[in-house]
Amino acid sequence: MEATAGSLRDAVIKGFYLDERGRFIDSSESDCSSQGVNVLALQFGLIEGDARRSLLAAVEAEEWTCRTLLSLNLLQVLFENGYKESAYRILSREAFPGWGYMISKGDRTVWEGFDDIESHCHAWNGYPARLMAEYIVGIRALAPGFKRTAIEPYLPDDLTYAESAVPTPYGIIKAGWYKEERGLKLNCSIPSGITGVIAFPEQANGVVTIEQDGEIIKALSHASSVELETGEYVLRIKYSVTEN
Repeated sequence: MEATAGSLRDAVIKGFYLDERGRFIDSSESDCSSQGVNVLALQFGLIEGDARRSLLAAVEAEEWTCRTLLSLNLLQVLFENGYKESAYRILSREAFPGWGYMISKGDRTVWEGFDDIESHCHAWNGYPARLMAEYIVGIRALAPGFKRTAIEPYLPDDLTYAESAVPTPYGIIKAGWYKEERGLKLNCSIPSGITGVIAFPEQANGVVTIEQDGEIIKALSHASSVELETGEYVLRIKYSVTEN
């Protein structure tokens, strides 16, 4: 299987990757190089090293053109490769095209597409809800069935809190973060059979206390993450203050 995958990868690169442009073209009959095609190449790991970094930067910098079909892939690539702020700007933008534009028009459901010519209540284009759970609240599977689950919050400047609940074969994982003065409160509920890997935000270079049933059960200093088993927890994450 690995040999077949490697051969297919080599064939795609040979047929569609242009070294002089550092991009993949859409087909053998066209020199068009769309954002969506190059997003897929990045997501499937077709190129590595400097070529990958260059293509990733180019995709991030160009105008958003993926629209409905490949915007999910674009946002996943951005969130997972160091461009979280750029991904969030797309998710939250109120200008056309965008999901925020739908809200600005008074709609409370998601349109099928961005052009206001199809259904106004369509799950096809509703994946921002999934992306917010995965990358803003930060609940993501690290193993099949969420046996190991990451909770890695991303804290946009214009949000004061975010909450989500994700069903798994073991039960519902719940998490929510709430900005506080010089810190963050993070609530999480981890079902039996799941290990939660809680990653702290970059700002969290101070003390982290972990509470259960109103009692502090652990205190950490200058930690980047912690693993928690079954239970309901409150984590209070304090940010260090640098004196001038």
